[in-house]
Formats: sequence, C-alpha cells, structure tokens
Amino acid sequence: MEILDVLKDTEIRIKKEFGIDVKVIMTPVSTSMKMTPKTMCYVIGLALGLTDEQMVYKYRIQELVIYRQLCAYFIRQYYSYMSLTAIGKLIGKDHTTVMHSIGRVKQFLDAKDAKMLNAYKLAINAIAAREGEEEYY
Repeated sequence: MEILDVLKDTEIRIKKEFGIDVKVIMTPVSTSMKMTPKTMCYVIGLALGLTDEQMVYKYRIQELVIYRQLCAYFIRQYYSYMSLTAIGKLIGKDHTTVMHSIGRVKQFLDAKDAKMLNAYKLAINAIAAREGEEEYY
C-alpha cells in the first residue's frame, strides 16, 4: 500500500470519528523518500557549482554560506521531522545557526534578493530533477 493511500485512509477515519477536517500536506521528497538529507545537500552543492571539497569547508565565503543556508532551509521544508540539532550536525553548524539560516533564506526570498533567488531556483530545480519531476522555475 502506498503511503499516500494510508494517509488518505487516516484522514477519512479522523473525519468520521471526530468530525475534524484534516488537511494532509505531503512534499515530493517525503512521499517518495528517494533522497536523504545528506544527498539533498550534495545535489544543492552541485547545482550551485561547488566541488566536493568546497561543500565541507568551514569558511564563511558568501557562496558557501548561501549553500549551507539553502541546505538548512530545504531540509527543514522537506524533512520537518528532523530537529534543528540534527540539521546542524549535517551541515556542520549549531542549531541556532540553523534557525538563523532558515530565517535568512526566508528574509532574502521575501526581499527578492537576486543572488538568493538565483541560488534558490538552481537548488529547487536540481532537487526536482533528482526526484524525476518537472522544473519548478
């Protein structure tokens, strides 16, 4: 049985038993589980033109900071069950840095920052391509 079938069945049961309207939100990655959070970071790094070595650098070069911020943002979006501490371990940062990174990505996207928008589009299209879906942008 597919995971979506199970969720739809659960949604129907909750409506019948409790009379509560339930909205099930599933993201492409979490439904298929084809990509791990670590793989997602690797795909984002490749999309941004980083080498394997650069992806593990601890430097605060702007390109690397944007890469880590996007990793934190997308992992939080697609794998909401992961704690900030777990995401931080994955990208080599503290949980407070992860919170700040996620906030910064949202802030830059809201402000339509050209550099972040471009990096975001590259990252989301790379994730979609990896998942075998159409491009978003």
